[in-house]
Amino acid sequence: MILARALARLEMMAAMAGFNLPVSVVRQYIATGIRLIVHVARLKSGQRKVVRISEISGVEDGEFVVEDVFRFERDDSAGDGSFVSTGYIPNCRTRMKAAGVNVSDWWFSNSPEPVGQTS
Repeated sequence: MILARALARLEMMAAMAGFNLPVSVVRQYIATGIRLIVHVARLKSGQRKVVRISEISGVEDGEFVVEDVFRFERDDSAGDGSFVSTGYIPNCRTRMKAAGVNVSDWWFSNSPEPVGQTS
């Protein structure tokens, strides 16, 4: 819900810039220009945490296609918890590897790290 509002604000900013572009074109520009979204939230304790990392994978039927890559699962109300993979392998992984970033497919799996592997 919060992500949808943030994307709607980006659309509004483009409209306020004075360009008379159709919403579908603005959405396509946003989807190709922004790959990953890091969602930071303030917890009840007042502490800020990254709670979700998502990828905009494109636009289908005029709507953004957003896939969660990682999410923070709280263990208690104090904000303790851990990040978990959703199992979704982001499309930007290929670009990261091409740029020389050592990206392990394990990062995106829901299974424990294989013994003896740290990448």
